[in-house]
Amino acid sequence: MRAAQIIDSIPNWVWMPLLFTVALSARLLCLTSTDIAGDEPFSIFVAQFEPAFIIEFLSKGNNPPLFEMILHFWMNLVGNSDYLLRLLPAIFGALTVIPVYLIGERFFSRQIGFVAAILFTFSTWNIRFAHEVRVYSLLTLLAACSIWFFMSVVKHPKKNRNWALLGLTWILMLYSHYVSVYIIGTQIILGVFFVPKENFKRAIVLLAALFLAYLPNILVLLARLDEVVESGGTWVQPPGWGEIYGSVNLMLNDRLVSLVLILILMAGFLLTKTPRISKLTEIKQPVVFILIGLLFLIPYLSQFFISKWFIPMFTDRYILYTSVPLYLSVAWGVDHLWSNSKLRFIGPLAIMASVIALSTLNPSNNRDVANAVHQVKEWQSENTTVYVIPEEFDLTFAYHYDRAAFSKLGKPEAPKSELTNALKAQGIHVLSDASELTSPTSAQVVCIDAHSEFLHPNNGILHKFKDEFELKDSVHFLQIFDVYLFEKK
Repeated sequence: MRAAQIIDSIPNWVWMPLLFTVALSARLLCLTSTDIAGDEPFSIFVAQFEPAFIIEFLSKGNNPPLFEMILHFWMNLVGNSDYLLRLLPAIFGALTVIPVYLIGERFFSRQIGFVAAILFTFSTWNIRFAHEVRVYSLLTLLAACSIWFFMSVVKHPKKNRNWALLGLTWILMLYSHYVSVYIIGTQIILGVFFVPKENFKRAIVLLAALFLAYLPNILVLLARLDEVVESGGTWVQPPGWGEIYGSVNLMLNDRLVSLVLILILMAGFLLTKTPRISKLTEIKQPVVFILIGLLFLIPYLSQFFISKWFIPMFTDRYILYTSVPLYLSVAWGVDHLWSNSKLRFIGPLAIMASVIALSTLNPSNNRDVANAVHQVKEWQSENTTVYVIPEEFDLTFAYHYDRAAFSKLGKPEAPKSELTNALKAQGIHVLSDASELTSPTSAQVVCIDAHSEFLHPNNGILHKFKDEFELKDSVHFLQIFDVYLFEKK
């Protein structure tokens, strides 16, 4: 029995739980091997507040509130240990394998759905962000669902259910992250060409409903966009030309996998004299492949060029969602070019094996923050003043230094006021510039620097310490943390 026949003989009610279990296991195996770091403490801190405050507070920043709202109820339900906090994004990440599989199974073949699901399951990039208490695995799940519903609209444009599900997914994406405009914009553009004109009334109703549902946040989005433009961009640096293919290499786990893929496609092309184009009900595979290919290329390339020349936002977490149509395109290409070969299973098997072989189930976030904070505690004494720089590092530091202080919530107008007071009571001060620094009276100073020069170039804090004190010791921790011990001269 051929591999495709074996896959087809197993019903979906077996495949979907099995794929989910494997994907979840791959994400749970090393769930807490890395420290809570980066923007994770921000999401956790905000999620501790009541929903009304979460919405109000996040309206002033770069984060729509959906993930933090879900995290709020999750924490109230199951608790807030590191494992339980990361379990939520891990579940979102594992759930994504189901729409990935169903897109392939419904619009191509079950074998293509299976191959794409395996590529997603063992994607180091997706595993990494399933280990992060942030919105990115949720956004990828919603993006996969939107592709499923969008292609359902194209295939069955008269079914109102498909339109309603697509609209709901769009709304959830918009309230998850602002980069979702690339996904929605791409689907709107493709809808103009692939949805029959007699169904445009449904499209107008969908867009009107989307506008009304997002109306409360439209002014927030415009205000944030204006602020980003005026400030000259985001924290993300403009991408280099090499990142166009470099990011694809990362989505496939390694450039070696990209090389294997090219060889597989070339071999399949040479072995197949007359490539067979199989037909599906109502939609031919070439049409569906064009859709999948464009659902990857349009947002991927448009985000790259806008980032290069206007507003930088082309970075791993912001383009994670594009991995879904990429895996489906790869699965289709390998399957199609090997379809007339007697060894048609070799191509799909080779690409799956290479991705699995080069998968890392324990990807590093390059943040050894727990040991850095532990070093601060080791050097701290009653006659020590501790400085945390930059100010944006305060939540991460507090999370590992004193979880009780981290959970001290201030009033809505000053949410971190209680945290700041709790740290000051322990001789810990947070600052971002030397102008904020008053000469410490203690005999010893410990300073933990989380690459403050990146956010606040030439802040002068370390220079001032080195002028007034004698540097006794320093330790560097992966990847951006330096802890310094100063004493009075």
